[in-house]
Amino acid sequence: MACKSPAGSGQAPVSPPERVTLTEPASTGIEGPPQPTAADEIAARARQDLLESMAIGAVERTSSPSPRSTPAQTVVTWKDPSTIKPPSAPEPASPQGMPPASSMPTTALPAHDSQPDIDELTQTLARALHDRSHDGDKPMRDLTVLAALAMLDAGNTLDSQTIQTLTEDERITLQGLQDWFLAMESGMDDRTAILETVLESVRGLQASLRRTPRFELSDTSLVTRVGGFGDIDEWALRNDEEQYNFIAHSGQEIILYLELDGFESRLDDTGRWETSTSQQLVIYSDRDGIPVWKEQWQTATDLAGSRRNDYFTAQKIEIPTNLSVGKYQLKVRVRDEFSQSESEATIPFVMTAAVLAP
Repeated sequence: MACKSPAGSGQAPVSPPERVTLTEPASTGIEGPPQPTAADEIAARARQDLLESMAIGAVERTSSPSPRSTPAQTVVTWKDPSTIKPPSAPEPASPQGMPPASSMPTTALPAHDSQPDIDELTQTLARALHDRSHDGDKPMRDLTVLAALAMLDAGNTLDSQTIQTLTEDERITLQGLQDWFLAMESGMDDRTAILETVLESVRGLQASLRRTPRFELSDTSLVTRVGGFGDIDEWALRNDEEQYNFIAHSGQEIILYLELDGFESRLDDTGRWETSTSQQLVIYSDRDGIPVWKEQWQTATDLAGSRRNDYFTAQKIEIPTNLSVGKYQLKVRVRDEFSQSESEATIPFVMTAAVLAP
């Protein structure tokens, strides 16, 4: 519209400015949008890095990342985070040169359905030790281990042929050790008396390892009563030479009493000490030295809870009725059944037609 100047002014009239239609930014007079600065570029890259770091846990990259100056390529379409499944864990790589476990061949191991047979293994070891003791250069060691097997099987005992090549001291030592092992084997079952069993067996071992005295008859007597070791009533009728006197053809009964030294005792399967001796009797005539009567070997066995220090035998005999008047010799031979040692003694006696005065 037209504008008038105040009345009375002396100024010339001014025309209104031209109407300008803003269809595009003018090249002059109005500044355009600001150009991005270096700070803007850094912020943009930071936003891009943040987006990439948020997506890396759900997206597996298949190629090297683009340079930081290149816009990242969109490889997924964003969805609701609750619908995105986490990636499965990668399978561990097989060791170098080894095929996967699923392709490796398997070998079935034999199943052990039963325990090893201890008795069979013991017998096998016993045979091997026995053979090596004869062929090897250390028989004492092998036979000691063999004797120890008696703790597993009481039947694994040393026989006389096995130890015949050893010295006397070695035989005594081995026999003592075997008796000790047998004592331990029989006494281990009684758990309430285990200490007493061990102590008793050790005492027995110590006694057996002492040098065994020579096996011999220490006393030979013809008696009428035996009450125990050394407790006897000797036959009272004697002649002038202190020889026993009997009536000829009377069939007199008498007791032969013997005391022994140097005998061996061994533990049996029940844990008792066993002593075994045998004796043979022969009567000789003084006239010609011909045997007139003989009794074959008779064996006596004694069992005791502890090892015996004293040992005697008492055998009832009958004076043969065919002995006429004269002088005779009763020869006694005794054998230790364990050591096979022997001893002998002679008892002189006289047969008369009548009883001599005591």
